[in-house]
This record gives sequence, structure tokens and C-alpha cells, in this order.
Amino acid sequence: MAAGRARAPAGTHAAAAGWPRPGRAYPPEPGTPLLRVEHAVKQFGGLKAVNDVSFELRTGKSWD
Repeated sequence: MAAGRARAPAGTHAAAAGWPRPGRAYPPEPGTPLLRVEHAVKQFGGLKAVNDVSFELRTGKSWD
């Protein structure tokens, strides 16, 4: 297990095991940023497949 990452005990549902940990908002407020990527670049040899891409994923939002 990665350092700093806690998990619910094996075989239990996270909510039934008292997760998430106390002090964390659950569920997060609508519109709360879950993931932010800024200036991403992906290169394969001399080919730049992605160049300077930024985006933010927020709760309650989806793409169709």
C-alpha cells in the first residue's frame, strides 16, 4: 500500500467501516474540484501527442 493512503478493511464497504475518515466532507459539495491537470504534455519520441492541455473535473459534472 502506498504511504499516506488509508483503506477500509478488506471485505467491508467503505461507508459501513466508518469511512471516509472523520473531518472529510462526504459527499463533497457540488462543484468541488476532484482533479486538476495543468499544462500536461505527452510525448512519444519526437511526436507530441498532447501539448499544454489543462482541465478540471468537478463533482456533479459529466460529459455526454
